[in-house]
Amino acid sequence: MRTRTTLAIVALLWVCIGLSTAAQAEIKIFQPSHDVVVPLAMLQKLSAADTEAFVVLPNRDAILVYDTVRDKPDTADFMDNHTHVAVFSSSGAVTLDIDALTLAPSGPVRFDGIAVVPVPGGAPLLACAFTLGVDGSGTFFVFVGQESGTYKVLATLRGAQAQLRFNPKSPERFEFWTADGQFSRDPDKQCVWCSKHYKTKLYAWRDQKLTRLSESKSSQGYDPETFDDTRFMVK
Repeated sequence: MRTRTTLAIVALLWVCIGLSTAAQAEIKIFQPSHDVVVPLAMLQKLSAADTEAFVVLPNRDAILVYDTVRDKPDTADFMDNHTHVAVFSSSGAVTLDIDALTLAPSGPVRFDGIAVVPVPGGAPLLACAFTLGVDGSGTFFVFVGQESGTYKVLATLRGAQAQLRFNPKSPERFEFWTADGQFSRDPDKQCVWCSKHYKTKLYAWRDQKLTRLSESKSSQGYDPETFDDTRFMVK
């Protein structure tokens, strides 16, 4: 009962402050945090040592991003991370619990944000971002949504120092920016975090899958750290 009451209150606050309505169709972005308040009844159903994001959707389902390891500051604890994305129904039942490490092409894996994307005629699309590798230069996006009323992993995208850019007027269409080669021809200016060319791929979410519409490559160089600051942008 407490879980349902807590979910109801959070969902009501969501609506009241305008975080998500069908009319506004707003994209909402949540950054990782270690100060996430989660109902105890939910945590007791998981092997969670750390929680990094908790989002209640307009239909009162809830998304919890958690880890089985709690990182210690200034250590390499993240090497053993097993970041999970769990979905709870409005009744508090776990309907999906995925380990990002089992989906990612390589590790270690660290959670780097989640975007709740409204799509026409259905439940929102959840875009979960993760960084890959010890240096964090790899990027991996996992898209979770409903198919026949059941939450599933519907698509993934892999990139390098990548970012998703959404158009608020058409949130189901977005650009996938990923590093694509060193910008400088000077060997002294070529490194993991040096200026890069970027490839831009335009996608549309159609029939519960990603459809690539176009692709282009920049002639100028971009600083990868500007993409590393946030995995999602609304422009």
